[in-house]
Amino acid sequence: MKLTELLIYYWWIPIPFLAMFIGIFSIWAHYNHKRHTLNLIKTYLDKGIEPPQSLVDHLRSDEDREYDAFGHHPKKPTNALSSASVFAALSGGFGYFGYMGNHDIFIALAIAFGISSVAIILVHFLFRSKKD
Repeated sequence: MKLTELLIYYWWIPIPFLAMFIGIFSIWAHYNHKRHTLNLIKTYLDKGIEPPQSLVDHLRSDEDREYDAFGHHPKKPTNALSSASVFAALSGGFGYFGYMGNHDIFIALAIAFGISSVAIILVHFLFRSKKD
């Protein structure tokens, strides 16, 4: 198969990977922001100074998670099981078309989406907070 055929038939493959990268980057940025806030509070405590209440409140709040990626609309809390069901449906669809059409790339995507679906469920049940 030539490169031009690959580009014609599989032009869409970078899109899911880009979406996964954006999601992972968003999670990492949120973690990094909270870690820096926590380090700042630790610096105050090491000096024996009470940290400002606004800094502690900011650490407790999830304010930076209230808006979507574009900052336009308030985002409702997502249910992990609904996200997992979307990934499971994508896995089933890619698996079906991969099996029926004998396309290995669809089978690979089905496996990747299936693993992602199971990972979402595991993370939800293993690391959920008390308020859930």
